[in-house]
Amino acid sequence: MKTESISYVFIVGNSRSGTTMMSRIFGNHPEIHAFNELHFFGNLECKKLNYADLAKELLDIERSNFLKKVSKDEHWDEVETMLTDPISPVGVFQQFLTYETTKNNASVAVCQTPTNVYHLDKILESFDQFKVINMVRDPRDVLLSQKNKWKRKFLGANEIPFFELLRAKFNYHPYTISKMWNTAVNRGRVKHQNVQTIRFEDLLQFPEKTIRDLCEFIGVSFDSSMLYVANIGSSSKQDQGVDTLDSSKVFKWKKGGLSKAEIIISEKINLEIINQLGYEKSNKTFSLGLIYQFFKFPFHIFMALLFNLNRMGDILESIKRRIRSEG
Repeated sequence: MKTESISYVFIVGNSRSGTTMMSRIFGNHPEIHAFNELHFFGNLECKKLNYADLAKELLDIERSNFLKKVSKDEHWDEVETMLTDPISPVGVFQQFLTYETTKNNASVAVCQTPTNVYHLDKILESFDQFKVINMVRDPRDVLLSQKNKWKRKFLGANEIPFFELLRAKFNYHPYTISKMWNTAVNRGRVKHQNVQTIRFEDLLQFPEKTIRDLCEFIGVSFDSSMLYVANIGSSSKQDQGVDTLDSSKVFKWKKGGLSKAEIIISEKINLEIINQLGYEKSNKTFSLGLIYQFFKFPFHIFMALLFNLNRMGDILESIKRRIRSEG
């Protein structure tokens, strides 16, 4: 087991922007341990658990996954080994990351939870040796992926509960998804030497250069195995084995799948950032489908709230955080 100090890398960004793929890329590196989505900030830390229970919860999630956590009594023995007089929930989180990383004979902890983009202030103030990789993707491709996300259960992700399938279905509306993309991108573009924004399209079109640059950014040597990752998580293709990075996922919205109204809504909300990030605008300006989306919106809001009550804790604050834009 390695004993040198651990450095921390947080991969953040709007959902369906390549955060999981980036985590898998780093997970192939021999010096890096990539974690499951832990949802510590804004979720576990708000539960007011005692430190031992919090550590146990983190171990349960890491050894299974966030959506289908498996609690094991054997993890209690590890809690005693892991905790060394933490003084805060964040302290427990840091000790957990260090414990798991050294246990896996690595020196870099990669923590991939997209919603951490809303908690960058806590990361910046709580960690010393850290880097943040903020993933961004064309908002129309994000819209298309979110629209099809409910299909994941039939494309290889058999472990997804049926309830999560319905939740993904009702969570989709072009207005809310576009607003959330806008907020997440604005939150992630922090001017800080330890924060770097990466376009998903650049990763797929120029993989080796992008990954080499990121390795230099986080302080590890490039490893060729990082170029080969499992094609898992697509909302339109069956899960496949290990392969090179697939550039066909770039600008898929141009090939169909979104209505004119959906594209117009996305561009209306996000035009300024689309231009800033170098994405191309369509020539669509009006569609009768806008009327349908307008009248559909109240039903969407009701069903989305209904299916997210058990995950949002303080529901009003959670909605406020994800919808409110901050430049």
